[in-house]
Amino acid sequence: MFRSGKAGRTSGNPAFHPAVLLVCSISLGCTQAAVPGPPSGSPALLPEPDAEGKEWVENTLSSLTLRKAIGQLIVPWMSGAYTSETGPEFREFARYVEEGGIGGVVISIGLPHTYGAKLNSLQALAEVPLLVSSDFENGGPGMRINHSYALPTLLPQGGGTSFPPTMAFGAIGEDRFAWEYGRVTALEARAVGVHLNFAPVLDVNSNPLNPIINTRSFGEDPGDVARLGAAYLAGAAEGGLLTTAKHFPGHGDTKTDSHIALPIVDADRDRLEALELIPFRRAVEEGVDAVMTAHVAVPKVLGPGGPPATLSPFFLTELLRGDMGFDGLLLTDAIRMGAISDGYGV
Repeated sequence: MFRSGKAGRTSGNPAFHPAVLLVCSISLGCTQAAVPGPPSGSPALLPEPDAEGKEWVENTLSSLTLRKAIGQLIVPWMSGAYTSETGPEFREFARYVEEGGIGGVVISIGLPHTYGAKLNSLQALAEVPLLVSSDFENGGPGMRINHSYALPTLLPQGGGTSFPPTMAFGAIGEDRFAWEYGRVTALEARAVGVHLNFAPVLDVNSNPLNPIINTRSFGEDPGDVARLGAAYLAGAAEGGLLTTAKHFPGHGDTKTDSHIALPIVDADRDRLEALELIPFRRAVEEGVDAVMTAHVAVPKVLGPGGPPATLSPFFLTELLRGDMGFDGLLLTDAIRMGAISDGYGV
């Protein structure tokens, strides 16, 4: 069994500072030899914080003002592109860090050196180390970390590895490739200062008309999605990266893009248990660090006119926290997406 474990502080690795708890409270080779796959025996786990780490969390949290303690729950989006440290964008984020005590940032498209420079500068200003997240879910680090070129020669200076869409790993069907996908993504994410990846996508893409999940999923079979997702989680843990299972309770059987409007999942509780929830239950058992919610309506469970799953106490508290026993970080998908903003405001 693959197991990714829960993340805490790793000895000698400041990137796994227990500040993470304040927020919570490969490339495919040409030959088989290029992809070693999971190590034999028990895979490396990201350990639980030790007593010293837990004490640090309690002492740090108690030392914060109420404003900064609340700020630990706020994680704004930030461009990964170059900005001057004297420019308005950087100064705005510096103010968020120094005055607001934000818990972290979600960093988007940029170059390896702009990621590193910007994040290092902000971390130096932070009273509590920032938890940095990004979205390397479909295509790996290459979807956000662009390649740079040296002028005037235009010699390539490197960037994130670009993988095929996630469904390609489902088509191959071998755990070792999904594991290596997770491991390499982790190594490259950690190299530029990212701690948390908004991946893997564990939606079961059972609707061929799905316009938004589609090739972002491992496929249409819930057992395969669960198995390959678990392998990805284990590979990411091997590389030291926190992971996110999304989009709970399942966005695979929809024909509407939730960026535009609210999709409907036409499934009752029994059907959810038999299909959509299988990969998420496996991920929770494996120790996934975070779960991201889906902006979907499930009228056969919540009733006609019921709230989207993102806003549902049943799905988030009763099912995920209670029945499934998940005690990690719970994230929403982007609140400004049409599925939420059009009907519920922001």
